[in-house]
Amino acid sequence: MLKNTVVILFFMFATVDVYGQDSTKSVETDKSFFVIIQAGYDVGIGSIRVSDKPEASIKNEGHLYRIRFVAGYFVRPKFSVGIAAGLEGYHQPNYNMFPVLLDLRFYKNPEGNSPFASAGLGYAIPLSDNFEQGLHNSLHVGYQLGKGRKTPIMASIGVDMQYIKNAKGTYEVRRMGTAYIESSIWLTSLSFNLAMRF
Repeated sequence: MLKNTVVILFFMFATVDVYGQDSTKSVETDKSFFVIIQAGYDVGIGSIRVSDKPEASIKNEGHLYRIRFVAGYFVRPKFSVGIAAGLEGYHQPNYNMFPVLLDLRFYKNPEGNSPFASAGLGYAIPLSDNFEQGLHNSLHVGYQLGKGRKTPIMASIGVDMQYIKNAKGTYEVRRMGTAYIESSIWLTSLSFNLAMRF
């Protein structure tokens, strides 16, 4: 369900951009507010680190779907600061998260086609009993297609780290077989993202 919602929302905004684009107007970035809508997909890498059982070796075979919104401000012509929030659904293991993050971005050329780098640091808020809580960190690099576009499109790749506090689940542990674990865990994943800036 979350996967379908992410896809529908992203292409809906992409369609709006195609019809509302003004190729003669550049993106105003210096000292300006903006909103980013991002859709993402993560693939688990490495092992799941279990705080209470450091000897446990669990291969991270999970994946994640994400829809995220960023409200930001260009404090310098090439550097922006913002607040990001959205929904994330992690599968295998299964966890729902609502992270709120400080979003930092640097663009070589914010008004045109340009490489950029972004970093996020925040915390997942438990909206209900079905949501987990814990630290969220990310570091991404990407490329922006912005020349002649009112709404730049951005693609990025990077590493995300999620700390799930007091996680509960059944895992396939190497050399131990299936085991039920109640412990805080670290999940590391390779992240792929598409976004639009308004």
